[in-house]
Amino acid sequence: MSNKKRYLLVRNSATDAAWIDADRVTDLEVTSATAFTINYMLNDNADGNVDITADDSIKAIKELSRLIATSNTDITVADDVDSIYMAGVTATGTITHS
Repeated sequence: MSNKKRYLLVRNSATDAAWIDADRVTDLEVTSATAFTINYMLNDNADGNVDITADDSIKAIKELSRLIATSNTDITVADDVDSIYMAGVTATGTITHS
């Protein structure tokens, strides 16, 4: 496990993005064969979530879990603006902060 603070980047437009503290991810939820949701806790203990589209949601979740556990750098999950995606991910969906 990494001792360095890591963040997950998700961005679906120039004005809609989130840097998620990897330590605040509460779960990764499969919503279909090609989609999953990253659920996380905000600093004020409210909930947030991001919908992600993937080629295979199970494979993408396994890869994201591995990266969260082992990475020493920030992780770009999905950046629709610059077209940068982690392996198996194809798009960022809705980013919700409640």
